[in-house]
Formats: sequence, C-alpha cells, structure tokens
Amino acid sequence: AWDSFNQAVAAVPPNLEQLRQAAEENQGTGMQRMADLTWADGQVFLASRAYIANRTLANEALNKAAGRYQSVLETSSDPMITGRAHLGLARVYEMQNELDKAKGQYDQVTGPFEKYAKEQAERLSKPEAKETYAWLATAQAPVSRAPMGPGVPGKQPEFTPGEIALPGTTGAAGTPETEKNASQTL
Repeated sequence: AWDSFNQAVAAVPPNLEQLRQAAEENQGTGMQRMADLTWADGQVFLASRAYIANRTLANEALNKAAGRYQSVLETSSDPMITGRAHLGLARVYEMQNELDKAKGQYDQVTGPFEKYAKEQAERLSKPEAKETYAWLATAQAPVSRAPMGPGVPGKQPEFTPGEIALPGTTGAAGTPETEKNASQTL
C-alpha cells in the first residue's frame, strides 16, 4: 500500500489519480487516510492555480478537497492526521471566503502545524484580511483579446516596408532623402 502511495507522490508532477486509486484500494488503513489528505492537498493546490482564471474549476476542486478532509476527520482518531485535515479544511474555507469557518478550523489544528495555524487564525481576525478576501472573491483575470485589423496572423499589412519612415529620418525607407540620412549616420 505504501509503495503505491510513494510512487504516486514521487511522480513529477504527483499523480493525483494514482493516489486516489491507492486510497480506494486500501480502505480503512493509515495509508488510505494519508493518501486522502495528500489528494485533498493536491486539489487545494489545483484550486489555487485556477482561482482567478477559472473560478468554477477552482470551486469544484475546493469542494472535492473539503469532502475528503471531512471524511478523514470522521474516520480518524489520530491527532496528527486530524490536525492536518483541520489545516487543509481551514485553507479551503479561507479560499471560499468563509473566514469564520476557516478560523474555527485553524483553531482545531494540533501537532506540528499548530503554531502556524494559530498565526493564520490571528491573521484572519484582522480587518484588512476581510477586505482582501472580499476583493479576492470577486477578482477576475483580465480577458485577453485577439488583435484586430493590421497585424492579424495570416493577413497582410496595409503598407509595405518601404513606406515607413525609419527612426531619425524624414522620408520613407528607400527614398533618396532616407538614403542620404542613412549614409550620414554611418
């Protein structure tokens, strides 16, 4: 079971599908809970990458992660595992702009991440955090548009190179005045 886990997390990038399958094949084991946590962490990472550009995809990944973290909390009594699940769930709620829920989850973190979680809960209590997350909840990436008119791929420009004056010249390229100016600068 742990070989499957290690193969999935050692892949570049980590193979979340293989991790999910390994967890399903080893129900009720410590490896399954660790694989579930790691898979949910991967979903949070994917959500963070897509959050501004594709909010729908990000929210789907966050909901999947939240469900998995909840499942781990319901099935494990190991404080190291449940502490990590609370941390992950807090991160999900934070990205979903549910700051009170996030703070509540951070407050339940135990183990090696406890100090970090307390700092995050304090950070979320500050007024500027609420402002930042309110803005982030509605932020959208700029929409890039394809250029129109001259310069469109496959379309010839409406001028020829010889019709454009070069920098520092007064005439179009290839005219006697331009040739004179060009020879003077050499």
